[in-house]
This record gives sequence, C-alpha cells and structure tokens, in this order.
Amino acid sequence: MQTIAIVLLPVFLTALLTSILTRHFKDRDKFTEAAGVFKSAFNKAIIRLGTESGRYREILADEFPVHRNAMIIFREHLGKRKAGFDKAWKEYEAYYNEKAGPGTPVAFFIGLEVLDLEKANDPKHIQESNEFFKNQTLNHINPLLKFTKIKWFS
Repeated sequence: MQTIAIVLLPVFLTALLTSILTRHFKDRDKFTEAAGVFKSAFNKAIIRLGTESGRYREILADEFPVHRNAMIIFREHLGKRKAGFDKAWKEYEAYYNEKAGPGTPVAFFIGLEVLDLEKANDPKHIQESNEFFKNQTLNHINPLLKFTKIKWFS
C-alpha cells in the first residue's frame, strides 16, 4: 500500500501543479489582452497631446469616454492590484472633471491658456505653458498605464 502511495503522490502533485500553472497562464493571457486594449485606448490622446499643442482640454473631453470604457473592462483583470488602480483612476478622473468634464465653461476651450497672463504674448512662454499642460495631463495618464505591466503572481 505504501508503495502505491509513493508512486501516486508524485503523479497527483504533478497533475495539481500542471492544473495551477495552466490556469495561471490562461489568466495571464487574458490580462495581457485586456492590458493591450486598455493601453491602446490611450494612444490617440497621447499622440494628440504631442501634436496638438495647447489643446489638452479638448483632447481630454474627446478621449475620456473611451478611456472610461476601457477602464471598466481592464479593471476586472487586476486582481490584488485593483485598489491601487482605482486610486490612480480617481486621480485621473478628478483631473478630467476639473479641466474638461461636464460643467466646464465653453470659454475654457477657446483661445490660449498660459501660466502667466502677463507673458501671454511671449511665444517662448506660450510654448512652455503648452508643454506644462501636456506633461500635467500625461502625469495623470502614465500611472494608469503602469498597471498594464504583467505581475507574475499578483
């Protein structure tokens, strides 16, 4: 009887380990696919921030609904990292609501936005302001994209 147990124990352990690893890798595949979709939802906004100088509010207004839809799907694949992602998402959503969300005056989308009104005619200051607002927006997007990296045993 002990001989049978000694022979079968490695077989059962191998089967158990195979089952666990197979499930883990299937979950990783699903995560990788969802992460790719989530990242790609931000591509247009990131490209536009780099090419449409001074239009970060309009870009946020246009792209946020796409980001929200991608977030809803991606969030379900985060496991233990969901709380950290939710915190980063709330910060991004608050930034969107402040800068371009519902109730934002239409006047905010018209004309030029600068950091110092006294320098509003200075092309260098305009460029610096545009770069500041672009980076500020990216600083709210990038923490979300960090969650798309695979954590092997999360």
